[in-house]
Amino acid sequence: MENIDKELKAIMDAVYGEEVRGSIHDALKAGNDEINRYGLQESARVAAEQARAQAESARATAENAREAAELLRQQGESARQQATQAAVTAAENAATAANEAADRANAVADEDISDKQVQFTEAAEKSEIESGDTLGTICGKVKKSLAEMDGEIAKVNGNIGDVGNLTTTGQTNIIDAINFIWQKVGGFSTRIYAYATNLDTPPQAFILQTSSNPTGYPSGLGGNSCMVIQHGPAANTFSAQLAFCYGSDKMAIRRKTNNPTWSSWKYITFS
Repeated sequence: MENIDKELKAIMDAVYGEEVRGSIHDALKAGNDEINRYGLQESARVAAEQARAQAESARATAENAREAAELLRQQGESARQQATQAAVTAAENAATAANEAADRANAVADEDISDKQVQFTEAAEKSEIESGDTLGTICGKVKKSLAEMDGEIAKVNGNIGDVGNLTTTGQTNIIDAINFIWQKVGGFSTRIYAYATNLDTPPQAFILQTSSNPTGYPSGLGGNSCMVIQHGPAANTFSAQLAFCYGSDKMAIRRKTNNPTWSSWKYITFS
């Protein structure tokens, strides 16, 4: 706070009534001016802190949404992999059973069974074909394996959905539809946070952490790196940057208004 010893001394040294009143007036005015200046600085500091808290809240909300979306994606991918693996295993088992049946058929190749009818019943439970099984038993086991494979394929189809219900333009299978959606999502490149080495041509992100001494650094802040909040990060001619760092009690701001060139950095000092 500003020293008013000079005004106080003037009061003590005053002799005449007019001098006393004038000295008291000057001392009171100096104290009041200092109080008003401090109040304005404190209001500016409180406003800056509120803006920082709101930006942090927005970042936390966006990060929570991203994590939730990623968790759902991982769960869906895990379910798809499990269903696919089950279907593949069932198919491999059925193929193995068919190959073994073919091997047994080849073993009796000398006998013409092309017109021979085989009576069999589907096996009650899935089991491996074993040496010594009759042709009817083998066929029953194969049919059971095929029936279970059909069930696993149905589960996969149920998890994937009806391809006929795809609404993506020109896509006729799940992979093409996923790639189509990914390309569309990838077209929105603005992120919440990014690392920047050049503030004149920054990444498309709302919050930037700079490298040491990045291009376009607001040198009036002191230090050699800063945190930057961007307005309109994807715009070329309408944008703004608000920067702050540990180097001083200052904030720096610049903008582009219908112009691709940044204005000069301007500084706000807090004390």
